[in-house]
Amino acid sequence: MKQDHIDALNELAFQKGDHTEIKKRLMAKGYRPSLLLKGPFEPIKMCCDAGGRGVNCQHTWITTPMEALTEEGGCPWCKLEDHIKNGKPEEVSEAELVAAIKKQHKALSDSINRAKRRSNRFSGNNHGVERYSI
Repeated sequence: MKQDHIDALNELAFQKGDHTEIKKRLMAKGYRPSLLLKGPFEPIKMCCDAGGRGVNCQHTWITTPMEALTEEGGCPWCKLEDHIKNGKPEEVSEAELVAAIKKQHKALSDSINRAKRRSNRFSGNNHGVERYSI
């Protein structure tokens, strides 16, 4: 019965934005603020233990501590890794694939044409006279 009271008090402290309770919950999830916590709704840079620790931390993002503790919040890098490993691949229709290929081909041909125009600009007719002969 005593543990139920403690859990209820911890939940109330969390809802009121108690720094100690927020820090405990962040540490339990493996999240650490890179700077000091300003407040429960102030955006700060967070680090995830799965991405390393200290300066070498690869999993960093900017969020509020309360957003990091929700289901929608959390480490976006870990979510992406989970989606890549366990998620279903997205279906792409043939029309979308053809449109993407055409767009890519157009970008490449535009780049080639731009390069040709730039090279032609400096190779004009000099009537047989060397550039520095005068």
